[in-house]
Amino acid sequence: GEGSGMEVQLGIGADGTAPDEDWTWTEASYNADKDGLFSGDIANDEYQATATAPSELGVYDYAGRAKLSGGDWLLCGLGAECGGSGSSDSYSSADSGHLMVTP
Repeated sequence: GEGSGMEVQLGIGADGTAPDEDWTWTEASYNADKDGLFSGDIANDEYQATATAPSELGVYDYAGRAKLSGGDWLLCGLGAECGGSGSSDSYSSADSGHLMVTP
């Protein structure tokens, strides 16, 4: 089941920027347990969110962040151990999700 004290959000912000309080953040909810390093170990919690795209046309980045029991926000991303180029906080704009708003 869901880990105790977890808070997870999905953020959308300007392309090429680091996630911060200028981004628009949406609360995510627990969805299911998922496999960790090995099939059947059910070591990971999966969260999901539905966000509203910005009204202005353009390209945006999106990313997740999480905190435990009111601690500091930690950014979610692909660190080197997962094949990404994320920094020590695992976030890299190049590895983030990209959202294109078109007419």
